[in-house]
Amino acid sequence: MIDYKPKPKENLDDTPKLDKKEVYKRVIEIARESTPQAFAITRKYNEDILKELGVGLIDNKAKAKIEYEFPSEVIKKYGLSYFYNRVIIPFNEEYFCGRSQNKNVSKKNIYPPRTKKVPFYIASQTEPKGLIVVEGETDAIATKHIYPEYDIVSCGGVQTSIIGDLHNFLRTRNIIICFDKDNAGFEWSQKLAADLKEEKFEVQQIIWPGSEKDIDEVWFNRTQDSLKIVEFQVIDVLIDKDFKPITKEEYKKIILDNFPGLWETVDLCLSVISINKLKHWTDPVNINLVGPPSSQKTTAISFFYGIEGLTYKSDSFTPKAFVSHSATVEKDKLEEIDLLPKIRDKCFLTPELGPIFGKRKEDLLELIGILTRVFDGEGLETDSGSQGHRGYSGEYLFTMVGATTPLPKTAWNIMSKMGSRMFFFGVPHDKVDDDYLSGIIDQDKDYGGKIQKCKEATKRMLFSIFSDGKKRTIDWKNSDNDTKICGVLINAARMMCKLRASIQVWDDDYTKEVYFESPQIEQPMRIINILLNLAKGHAITCGRTYVNLEDMDMMPNLLINTMPEDRTGLFLALLSDPDTPLKIDQIAIKMNTSEKIARKALKTFEVLGIVKSMPYFEEHHHLYTFSDEFKGWLDTFIATFPIFTSVLTNFTKECYYIKLKNRDIYRDNNVNGNTLAEKGKVVTLPKSAVVLQDIVCQSLNTTRCCVFDDIATATSIPELELQQILLKMKEKGLVINPKQDQWILV
Repeated sequence: MIDYKPKPKENLDDTPKLDKKEVYKRVIEIARESTPQAFAITRKYNEDILKELGVGLIDNKAKAKIEYEFPSEVIKKYGLSYFYNRVIIPFNEEYFCGRSQNKNVSKKNIYPPRTKKVPFYIASQTEPKGLIVVEGETDAIATKHIYPEYDIVSCGGVQTSIIGDLHNFLRTRNIIICFDKDNAGFEWSQKLAADLKEEKFEVQQIIWPGSEKDIDEVWFNRTQDSLKIVEFQVIDVLIDKDFKPITKEEYKKIILDNFPGLWETVDLCLSVISINKLKHWTDPVNINLVGPPSSQKTTAISFFYGIEGLTYKSDSFTPKAFVSHSATVEKDKLEEIDLLPKIRDKCFLTPELGPIFGKRKEDLLELIGILTRVFDGEGLETDSGSQGHRGYSGEYLFTMVGATTPLPKTAWNIMSKMGSRMFFFGVPHDKVDDDYLSGIIDQDKDYGGKIQKCKEATKRMLFSIFSDGKKRTIDWKNSDNDTKICGVLINAARMMCKLRASIQVWDDDYTKEVYFESPQIEQPMRIINILLNLAKGHAITCGRTYVNLEDMDMMPNLLINTMPEDRTGLFLALLSDPDTPLKIDQIAIKMNTSEKIARKALKTFEVLGIVKSMPYFEEHHHLYTFSDEFKGWLDTFIATFPIFTSVLTNFTKECYYIKLKNRDIYRDNNVNGNTLAEKGKVVTLPKSAVVLQDIVCQSLNTTRCCVFDDIATATSIPELELQQILLKMKEKGLVINPKQDQWILV
């Protein structure tokens, strides 16, 4: 009991010098002598738990004791009368909350005046599994009933900063947020999660199905069995509370309206990021956009910058950045600068890889060696003299999108020898003629504004895909996939293994002979897995949990570009007429290179089993064409993907493909288009027709025009008649004159 001598009718200035902490401490002690039974009954609280927490009540008995022990001036000065008939919830020995038992009062909770507010902390009696952060004091008490094995803290409302206070009583780095199910609770849980993640905490949230607004209502409304559906989920993606969902078709339209040539590239990037939605997957996926300078590679990647929890951007990094051994940083601080944990379960964006691939051979060897190990997805552990053994083990999966100009030969040689985990996608680019450049100058929209619009749409699209704020949630069933994709994946992987295989080939200027060493050809399993992951990512962007052929449209591009540039040129030269053997001079012309380089490339393909040579006796030369095995894989692949469209138009001006019900009806145009126009009928198309989104064709035997869209649906011709027209077109052939942008039926 506090020792003082009451003085009647004293002024406040003459009040006994009582320390307010001692006053509040005594109030808590007095309240604790009365049990708030009505409070316990109406809220289903266990009285033993309330006693454990020191919860009491200032009833009439407690009120009389307060008025007996304290003079009226003290009661007035410290506002003790405001706590009459309220439940007292102590935060510590000298700070508390007065909770009203009357639901109709304006202020349910009041606190001691002119006193610094502190969090309401409930410690578990055992080693805690984590720390649960709630809004109000009653939320904390309810949570104690549901999760007694956790530490619990109430921040007294969502707008109260608690980060600084957490360090005072942290016993775990696993933080679980449990704010109210309203806009304010959603917004502040996202902000708190961002702050906690910044300090390297593991952050989760408690969610529950149903209409209850907070965890206190969940406790009151549910039985012990129904409480089991309340789940902990990791907060992976910080979703803007006011974001507006967007469909993929709406997103595609925005990209096409602003950057019509970038949709395929943006769609690929979106698919790569969406892989992180898969619950179970292996082999990190690395796609690098390749193209000449100013081909808008970086522009496409920039749409995905700064999306918290989904992407991580670095303009430059060193191999040692994944696991640092810096001697200038304390060992317990190194984890804060390590790159590997920062990109875990995210997409690592590297908008300019050109300088990295252009490093000295020794530096490039070190970098690719580290990347090879990191792309195993099993962490990275390294040793140094300054910091000893450091690193990370276990599952460290991530995806990566980079951009680069065509790689030098040195980089390809090193990657192929170390088992390349990298895939390359050729960025389609428009023909830069006077009309194109004039269009850029005259365009009404400002470039920065177009980029910003696409960034905002990209953020909305990703938030729509990850609308629950969670990654690793889709449990994929491969049995639901289209049965046709298995053969496509196998053939694509087999071809890619040979096309990018490691082999040293050199020629002797004196003997004119070409020599080679034994090739190193990888097995196709990893390629199949990575391509399948990529197809799954695309399916997720379309709202599907199964893969069909539409999800594999990027594979021809990846096949053509994931090999050295000289091999790409030779492959496309042979592909321009895969059924006709070619002489070396013809191949050199198609490759736009010298016969010496063409001969060396042909020897490489011949050793790898991609091409075969046949004697050409008239001129004592050889003819070259695809080997029987490779041709079998290629024919199956082309039958599935008859459109190489933007891929081939980037590299050759004489070969175009059309997709009509998965039928290959192309022919090359080695003869003059004007001559053919006199024999057949010509349909003039806009220049954008080379993209072949919609194809306008006219049959020889009908005056009707029919439009086929990219899913091969005829809009104006019956199915039977369509089949007949397609058959005649396949027999007669279809020729394009690229100079005049005209389709010619002959």
